[in-house]
Amino acid sequence: SVTPVTGGCGGPVASVTAGASSSVEPDRIVTKEELSRHNTPEDCWVALNGKVYDLTSFLSAHPGGSGTIVSFAGRDGTAAFDPIHPSGIIERFGL
Repeated sequence: SVTPVTGGCGGPVASVTAGASSSVEPDRIVTKEELSRHNTPEDCWVALNGKVYDLTSFLSAHPGGSGTIVSFAGRDGTAAFDPIHPSGIIERFGL
């Protein structure tokens, strides 16, 4: 299950809505610095449209493979995500 997290530059990046298997606390603010520390396949957070998602457990289920997501681990992937994903896709995957 995926976890949304929230925040900005040194300040907030996104707000968290914890998924079932996440260790992230829901509804808290995440800084860019904190987001940047979650940049591996074993600990993969990505910011999308103002929310940070812990995508670690979703990597193997991603239809496009894990590599694309991991390439944005620890940073904002919105510019790459939005043009190739339909509106509502995050909700459809239960993320």
